[in-house]
Order: sequence, then structure tokens, then C-alpha cells
Amino acid sequence: MLIRNIIFITFVSANLLLAEEEECPAIKDNISAHLISDGFYNYKEFLHYSLGKFSTNNQKNYNLNVSNELDLIGIGSDIIFGEYNELKKIITNEKKLITPEYIKEFYIRNKIKNSEESNNLYPLDLDTYILVSKDKIKNITYEEDIYNFVKPNKYTISQSFYSKNETINFFNYLLMNNEIDFKSPFFESILFNQKKKYSLINKNTFLGSYEETITSFHNEENLYAFFPDGYAYRESLEFINYPNSKLIWDKDLGKFAVNEIQNATSFFGFSALVNKKNGYIFLCYLTKKETRDDLIKSFDLGVSPLSINDIINPEIISIQYRKLLELKNQNIKKLYTNNLLNNQDNFHKNIIKFIIGQDDSILTGQEINYFKQKN
Repeated sequence: MLIRNIIFITFVSANLLLAEEEECPAIKDNISAHLISDGFYNYKEFLHYSLGKFSTNNQKNYNLNVSNELDLIGIGSDIIFGEYNELKKIITNEKKLITPEYIKEFYIRNKIKNSEESNNLYPLDLDTYILVSKDKIKNITYEEDIYNFVKPNKYTISQSFYSKNETINFFNYLLMNNEIDFKSPFFESILFNQKKKYSLINKNTFLGSYEETITSFHNEENLYAFFPDGYAYRESLEFINYPNSKLIWDKDLGKFAVNEIQNATSFFGFSALVNKKNGYIFLCYLTKKETRDDLIKSFDLGVSPLSINDIINPEIISIQYRKLLELKNQNIKKLYTNNLLNNQDNFHKNIIKFIIGQDDSILTGQEINYFKQKN
């Protein structure tokens, strides 16, 4: 009887939250959207679903164009989707739209300071990184501890380095509050750690898609799996924050020191760049709790909540995940990536070549400070 009452109260609370939300303005024209994607996450499926539902509700039509970079069709779209750092590269000063109050309220409610609001760029995803397992995780404090777990019939860990954006974010995660600097001994130590880890990584996921990493985890091919935190929320899994190296660089001391910090560095992921006023109405639809729940829980896209207020039923999440949500939007790491498209491509390729032992040019002849941290 008690369980039934709890379920009923939770259901009523969720419906009251949905009922309290203000309706989005009516859209007068058909909606056009563009997706920039490298194919790692299958955002296209969600966008077709949500655009279809939105346009049907408003008795309009929609068009979705997909490419791996901005093209002529995308330039004319009402709204452009992609990874936050990729969308920053295509911001122009030609169109400055005023952010509607109903969009501002969403970010205020989630305690997100959006430094790119004036450029009409809006994050819909905030990721930090975690380690999960089918068994209870024990005796892992540092990344090096993962190397001690070996089974003859399983890989130690599944992780993908396919996505340029995710790989850059991951290295910045391991660097914590330090910048990527090719002369830094900390950056070099991280590179060598990833090279050592390569022998333990599931080679089917190393350059695989996000879906392939999930399949590998479900098939129990590995002892551990690397994911954005939204996966643990979606699957109600126990997890640990992905561990850093035992020794990290202390900028104040100017030397390595034993790491005593639990890393909760986070990054904006899936985002929207509004191109025309029409785009704000669809963005409004995407910020509604029911649509957010679809994006985060119904589709396996690695999208993570922005805060505890981004969840329909916060009462049912674990204490562990609640603590993570309280921390990660206070530790958002933003990067300068302007005018570095070619360098980022080379940086990603050189990381892969170094990890697999094919080439070590990343350690020599490189520019410094590719990705300076933004305060």
C-alpha cells in the first residue's frame, strides 16, 4: 500500500510540474532545421521525432537537413543543431537575436550561465564522464587502477575515440583546471596513460559509434565502460566519476602532486544555434520537461541533464547521481576553439596515431595552447 502511494504521489507531482509550464508561442510558418554531426551520436532520429511531433501539433511542415559541416541549406535554417564547440565555430556577428524570456527562464532554473547567449547559442546537454560496470566497482581510485583488472575472456574497458569533439573534451576532463599545452609534462603523462590503456580497450569500440559502445556494454564484453553521466541516469546504474591519474599537475607548486580531488569537470554537448526567430519557438518546445525527458531518457544519445531541475521525477534518482548534478554545473569547462578547425582535426588524428603506437609526432613540432580554457 505504501509503495502504491509513493508511485501515485510521484505520478501526480510529475503531472503538476508539466501542468505548471507555460505554453510556447504559436508558430506561424513551417520550421527548418539543420544538424551538423560526425555520426557518433544519432541525433537525427531524435530531431525527426521531435520536429514531427512539434509540426503536427502546430499543423505545419518541417525540413531537416543533415551534414558533417555547415552548408548552404544550413545557413538558411531556422535553427542549427550540433555539438557546442562545433557550433561556436560558425557563429557570425551578422544576426543578433534577442533571447526570449521563456528561454532565459529555462537556463536560470537550471543554474546555467550561458556565455554564448548573446550569440544565440544554447546548450541542451551537460556531460561529465563516468565509469560503469555490470558488477560493483571496487578498488578503483585512480585511472591506473583500471589497468590492474584483467580477465582472459573479456576486455578491461570499452571507450571510443572516434569523435573529435568527445576526444578533445575527454583530454580536457583529465587535465581538470589545466589547459592543453604540448610543453606540459601533465599533458604528456596523460598521453602515455592513454597509450598504456589501449592494450586493455575493446578494439571494437575504440573507433566505434556511441551505439556500438552501448551494445558492447550490454553484451558484457568488458569489465568496465566509459560513458557520459546521462547514461547512468537513463539506465539507473551505479557508477564512479571517471578517475584521474594518481599524479596530477599542481600549477601553484609547479610539480606533480598526489590527486585528492574527485573530478566533476563538465562540458556542454548537444546544443542549438538559433538562426531566425522561428527557431526560438521550436527551442522552447525542446526545453519543456516532457520533451527533455524524451531526449534524455527515451533516446540513447548520451545527453545528460543540466541540473536536478531538468528532471521530471527528481525524487526517484539515486543520492549518488543527485550529488553529481549538484556539482557538475558548477564545474563547466569552456574552451576557446576559434579558427582552429584544421588544427583540431590534426590534433585528434595525432592522438589516435600516438595511442595505437603508429606515430609520436604529437610530442614534437606542435603549437602550444591549442585549446585555451575560457574563464
